[in-house]
Amino acid sequence: MNIVVRRFAITTQLSNAVVKIQRTPDPKQRLEQFDAEPGGLTPDQFAGFIKSETAKSAKVVKESKATVD
Repeated sequence: MNIVVRRFAITTQLSNAVVKIQRTPDPKQRLEQFDAEPGGLTPDQFAGFIKSETAKSAKVVKESKATVD
């Protein structure tokens, strides 16, 4: 099996499992305590979200001149 196909299959399976867990009562209630809603992003949407959040964080770090000690 091609590595790209395999990675997509694993990511899809994991994404589906997370969505299923998020929709069960206990995790859903915990998320709602923080005004968060259970997600349902596809693997591609999640990858896009991570990419955009990384870009935002990189900008903040660069502008603040933060360093790691």
